Amino acid sequence: MKTTLQRAAVIGIAVPALVISAPAAAMADAFFKHTFGSADADGAVLYGVRSVVDDDGNVRYEQVRYEAGPDGASVERLESSAD
Repeated sequence: MKTTLQRAAVIGIAVPALVISAPAAAMADAFFKHTFGSADADGAVLYGVRSVVDDDGNVRYEQVRYEAGPDGASVERLESSAD
């Protein structure tokens, strides 16, 4: 009987704490980042992508690719955002 009361007390304390903290966790920033790089005798490439969502719901996406080789170099960039 005492164990059941202890469990009920722990659950009674834990559940309201989880309910109160859940919105705070949902408001946290979200972030993703990936990079890749490679080089050899014929040239080099560096690629990166990242996506961020901040506390205000603003979204930003960036993708960039740097490439260099015997025929020259290039940069390709893509950016997108939403407020």
